Amino acid sequence: VEEFRSDRWTYKKEFEHERLLEIITGKCTKVSEDVQVCEATYKAEKLLRIIIEVSKGKITDVVISGDFFMEPYTALRLLEEELVGAKLERDELSKKVKSFFEKAGVRLVGAKPEDLVEALMKASERPHL
Repeated sequence: VEEFRSDRWTYKKEFEHERLLEIITGKCTKVSEDVQVCEATYKAEKLLRIIIEVSKGKITDVVISGDFFMEPYTALRLLEEELVGAKLERDELSKKVKSFFEKAGVRLVGAKPEDLVEALMKASERPHL
């Protein structure tokens, strides 16, 4: 019975494919001359999935999903809005994400703000227009 209470059992599928999830890089699809849509998954404590629309090295739209929790839940959309216009550079993304969590008083469960940055960087590992 204890076995069924463990994270290992609850998230068995993710643990079985943990190595594969770690090595997958971002996948991008060219939508038009200067727009790409890229996606990646990133395994933190929980799984993060990022879909970004990129134009000229900047995020023009972003969807963050996964099996993590953000409280209040409405903060996730605010974070996505905050990232629009950001350059796909680690320093800029780190500053934006850190600033968002500091000023918004948001609680993230199952991941850390740094994990979100890693997931965004993973989605951006392919060259962008």
